Amino acid sequence: MLSRRSLLAGTAALAAGCSTLDSPPSSPSPPPGVEIRVAAVGQEQFAFGFPFTGWPEEKYIRTVSTLEADKENKLGPTRVGYRVALRFFYELDPVFYQTQISAKEFEEVKAQALKAAEAMLEDFEADLVTVQPHQAHWLGREGLLLPLDPFSDSADAALEREFFPSVVSEFRSSGVLYGLPIAARPLMLYYDEAFLKEHDVPPPDASWNWHDLAENAARLTTYSEDGTVARWGLVAHLEEVWWALWQNEAMVLDPESSQCRLREPAARAALQFVQDLMHKQRVSPPLTGVDLQELLFNRSSLPAMLYDHPLSRFDLRGFRMAPLPRGRVHAVPMRAGLGLAIAARTKRPEEAYTALLGFNRAMQQQASIPAGRAAVARLSEFRTDLRQSEVAAIQHALAHGRAIPEPEPGWEYIAMYEAMQHLGRGEDVAAAVIGACDLVHKYRERQPSP
Repeated sequence: MLSRRSLLAGTAALAAGCSTLDSPPSSPSPPPGVEIRVAAVGQEQFAFGFPFTGWPEEKYIRTVSTLEADKENKLGPTRVGYRVALRFFYELDPVFYQTQISAKEFEEVKAQALKAAEAMLEDFEADLVTVQPHQAHWLGREGLLLPLDPFSDSADAALEREFFPSVVSEFRSSGVLYGLPIAARPLMLYYDEAFLKEHDVPPPDASWNWHDLAENAARLTTYSEDGTVARWGLVAHLEEVWWALWQNEAMVLDPESSQCRLREPAARAALQFVQDLMHKQRVSPPLTGVDLQELLFNRSSLPAMLYDHPLSRFDLRGFRMAPLPRGRVHAVPMRAGLGLAIAARTKRPEEAYTALLGFNRAMQQQASIPAGRAAVARLSEFRTDLRQSEVAAIQHALAHGRAIPEPEPGWEYIAMYEAMQHLGRGEDVAAAVIGACDLVHKYRERQPSP
């Protein structure tokens, strides 16, 4: 890895106000013509680029062209001295797409997938590989990716200066950083612009609070002649309700003890707000999970307003983006999209790290919403489909982003899922809280605390 002299030089650069991410590492520059091999994985078509402007392989090729043409990029091939060899792969981890299999079968498929991923990286002699956060965790723990932290003593400070912390954190597993984010996916409020205009509802903006959300959702909920809902005004619980808890200064579990905290008044009030949207005000469908997603996949059933992460899985033509209405505090659930990592068997770790930083910046110009502060500041330059209000909404969301907890060991997800099942059925908040906390307690008894 890097020498002590290199690490000290990086620390000195930070102290002088120059991020180590703004210049190549202090290790010797790679000689001209060094080839950096990038394994680009194709399933990222669902999180890499918006609106649709070509298949993933085409986007990666454009990224290489962008990187090579950028003569000012201090981390690019021209300034540093390397060339990129790109190979496109359609799949990396089929284990994550298996359903309805036993635990034993899952482990067998996982072992096969790991062997296939290892062979892919080794056969290509990959230096860099594109990954999603769950892949970074999985491949990193299995020893197929290099930890990035050793490349700088001040990595945290540099990364916070370069990226939004809530997005970087998704590539950490057990405190170890295995990749750098390219794309971010903050939770946004999508709204049907024409429908709102038809009902004299102003477009949502940063001034909206929870009261405004509920009031306008009621104005947008329409009914058929038989009294059934023709179109819902809102769906805000598609991706669980981290937003409601966090914006009300509440949480699911205590981060230190993993004890359930849904019994606290702030958490109960947040869940009550969600329950009221479904059952008291009746502006949101009382459905959860698969039932809710099946409703929304039918475009004619889309609500007038929808909380979702870009890129949406749904056909949202005619919808625009706005920031989430605020609660007591601003808090936006954040998911990371595509990232870039260093293959553990690279023969050029220092050169690969330099190329990773340069390639990462070039790729952000292809992302729907980039993860880097500099790219987000220039978002309107390469997202010409966005209005200025939408650019501002995205920037606001990223500034207030908060990472959704890792799905391991999964207790928070278990609690959230159980609580939402109760709320969807119309049970009161007390029953939802008891059910969620009791289930977490049972799981904690079976498994050691992380």
